[in-house]
Amino acid sequence: MRNRPFWQFSLLHLFELTTLSAAVAALAVTCGPGTLMTSAGISLAWLNMRGAFENVQSGRRQAAILGLAWVTFLVSLALPSITVFGPVLGFSAAWFSIAGPIESLLRYGQLPLGVIVYLAIDLANVLMLLLPLLIWWQSRGRGQWHGAMLCIAMVAPWCVAWDVSGTSGLLIGYYIWCVSFGIALVAIRIRRQVLVAMLVMTIGLAAVVVLGK
Repeated sequence: MRNRPFWQFSLLHLFELTTLSAAVAALAVTCGPGTLMTSAGISLAWLNMRGAFENVQSGRRQAAILGLAWVTFLVSLALPSITVFGPVLGFSAAWFSIAGPIESLLRYGQLPLGVIVYLAIDLANVLMLLLPLLIWWQSRGRGQWHGAMLCIAMVAPWCVAWDVSGTSGLLIGYYIWCVSFGIALVAIRIRRQVLVAMLVMTIGLAAVVVLGK
């Protein structure tokens, strides 16, 4: 049993929160205010790692929240998500994310640095589509690797808004898409290693964005 209430911050909690705040500020300076979605997601991951959502990370509650995340994800695919000479539905944007790297590889025989973001988005989308499989695995005490990979890959969808000049072209479907990953994150118990991997992914994608400008 704990000797103190969970929400009573220790010095370690304070240090982690201070470090996280510094990282969020640095990301905003580097990539602009469009990083707000990423910052919110990483903060949610930190709360997860510290056990804030333990009550909903097992049994029927976990299955229900993962099911809600899956439905929200599917709904986002049917909504306008970005503007490219007009509104583009989510499933069309998802298909472009898959076709772009393939076309680049077939036409030019190489993958540009910026394609890394698309590949991470593709992985996140595939893992979200397979959430019913994760629910089944979780009910049998398995699927930890699926949940961990999803949490790491979901950083990529949150980074789409990093280009400040492009945020005006993001529509309701994009934000619901991002929220679906956040809902899944609440239900998936993560450990420190996964949070560190999410931070590393964020730093890596930030480097790609900066070098691509």
